[in-house]
Formats: sequence, C-alpha cells, structure tokens
Amino acid sequence: MTPPSSPSPEPSVLASFLKLTRSASSILFTAVRKVPVLVVCVLVLAVLYYRNPSQFQDTAPAEPAQASVAAEPQPPPELTVGQQALWLCVQRVDSHLTGGVWSDIYYGMEATLDGTAVTVKVTEKWKTLSESRQKDLAQLLVDTWLKTGQALQVLRTSQETPAVLIQASGEPFREIVIQRLPDEQTVAAWKPATGVQLFDPQTDV
Repeated sequence: MTPPSSPSPEPSVLASFLKLTRSASSILFTAVRKVPVLVVCVLVLAVLYYRNPSQFQDTAPAEPAQASVAAEPQPPPELTVGQQALWLCVQRVDSHLTGGVWSDIYYGMEATLDGTAVTVKVTEKWKTLSESRQKDLAQLLVDTWLKTGQALQVLRTSQETPAVLIQASGEPFREIVIQRLPDEQTVAAWKPATGVQLFDPQTDV
C-alpha cells in the first residue's frame, strides 16, 4: 500500500520565505557593493586631514592689524630716523583720509623735511561745503595729523601750553595749511596758538 504523501507547504508561507531570502541577498549585495566607495571616501578624508589639518581644527583668526602693518609701505632707508617717522606719519594720515568719508574732497598732503609744517590739498568740491562743514573737515585733518604724529613719536604736546613740538629736534610745529586745487589757493589754516581759521580764497594768509 502506497503511503500517503505529505501535504505541500502553504503558498503564503513559501512566498514569505522566498521574499525574505531575496531581501537578505539584496541587502548583502548592496553592502558589498558600497564597501569600496566607503573605503575610498575614508581614504580621501584621511589624505585631506594630514595634508591640511588646520581645516579640521579650530584656529584663531589672523590679526588684521598685523597684516596691515606688514603691508604698509616702508620709508626710504637713506632718511634719518626722525625723517623716517615723519614719512610714515604722512603715509598713514594720507591712507586714513583717502579711505574716509571725505575721500572725494581730500586730495593729498605733504610735509616739510623738518616736519614743522604740513600742506593739505583739497579738491574743488571744498567750495560746495558750508562754512561749518569746512571747519569740521579742517579740524578732522588737524586732529588726524596730531594724533598720528604723537603715536609715531613725531610730535609731542604739553598740557601746560598749546605748543606742539617736533620730537626729534625740539622745534615748534608751525602750521597746517589747506589749499584748494587746481590753483592751490589757501582756504584754511591751523596754528597751535589760533586753532582752525577759514579764509576767503582772495585773502592773503
């Protein structure tokens, strides 16, 4: 007598088993396929790190003041120490005013070799300013020169007298004259004893 055959598995159970097998194979294949890519990424990051580790670390920002001083033009070596300080003073004041809010009116400046007098050139736009604005600009020019001169030890002042002295020679600083281009007519001047004075272009100083 033929023994009875065992019943076949339920279709739903067999389908679930096959689906699980395919999913496991797919997951394994995907993992194996992506391993080389992950390894390459890790190696690239490692190379970048060892070439330039500062990009992956917290670093202090560069000091702008140091970069500015390093880029500042230096005076000619043939000048004396006092003249080099005066040259730097003119350079710094000129750079400050050229990049300031009055850059369309300020034109340039020059100092005598002994540093006792300074001449500032302004453009024709000076005429468009009111008298109060002209005085404000003139005072700004004076204050910038005096402050920079003291910082570079070109000038020294005394609280007891209004006199301003040249640090290197001890001679008194005489004046700052403001001239309007293109005819270089004197439109303002400053002296330690009198302060800022405005002038009509036709008036002799």
